[in-house]
Amino acid sequence: MIVLLDQGNSRVKWRLIGPDTVLEGSAERGDLSSLLEQAKDITELWLANVAGPSAEQLLLSQLSGRELAPVKVNKVSVQDGLGGLRLAYPESSSLGVDRWLQMLAAHREYRVDLAVISAGTTMTVDFVNADGRHQGGLIAPGLASLFKSLSSDTAMLPALEPVFRSDWPLGQDTRACIESGVSAMWRGFLDQILAKARAESRLVVVCGGDAIRIASFTSGGLVVRPNLALDGLQILCNLESA
Repeated sequence: MIVLLDQGNSRVKWRLIGPDTVLEGSAERGDLSSLLEQAKDITELWLANVAGPSAEQLLLSQLSGRELAPVKVNKVSVQDGLGGLRLAYPESSSLGVDRWLQMLAAHREYRVDLAVISAGTTMTVDFVNADGRHQGGLIAPGLASLFKSLSSDTAMLPALEPVFRSDWPLGQDTRACIESGVSAMWRGFLDQILAKARAESRLVVVCGGDAIRIASFTSGGLVVRPNLALDGLQILCNLESA
């Protein structure tokens, strides 16, 4: 069986591909226990990792620790031009592999002008034209990171779980003020991106843990693909195996 792994900054997502089976799941960063419970005969791994060397080592140690046949490991890196996707970065290796995979999957499937938004620990935005030319992108804090920054960088503000209030009412206590303030900031950023994408007649493709939240206040011209990086990994696996 083949395993596709997308190791992000906070969670790891996986897709298990067998002759007659496709299974998906996710877990806390670096934890493959739920995957290994379902897959005893893994033969090949495709790994996209943006969480650094320690996270990669933790993942690989869980696989090598099994008393089974060795697993062929393919560590994925950015390949400018693959699949017709031509990157705007002069040094393509400095682009996050997750962003590259998301753009690759969206471009290969839709073949129209795109705005690819990944909403997770960070917010990334990439504009890709129908001919595969990457126009560039944006990186900003995600919703959870905005909440975390307030508590970590101040002495008096409490640590709160991320909450999105689409109408961001004026708060009458500190908790409510933080929740509405962060929600307004996060939505304001997204509203600007969505307005620009629509002005350029781009299809908006949204992925990541907060994709459903974005869809909740957006109407029309938006596709939710939570596991877009895994889709890109599967495309890469198919291309390399052809």
